[in-house]
Amino acid sequence: FHLLFKHRQNKRYSSYWFGYFKELFTSEEMPFKASIEGQSFEESLSLTLAIE
Repeated sequence: FHLLFKHRQNKRYSSYWFGYFKELFTSEEMPFKASIEGQSFEESLSLTLAIE
């Protein structure tokens, strides 16, 4: 899956949300295994989620 989040904040918030989603999708409590890659930008966040 490819996810793109747009917001009106700065890169600091993009980095925060990237860390949040990375922890969420790679958590042991999730019913599936996933790997996540992404980049944080000034007003957006791009994620690629691969279900294993």
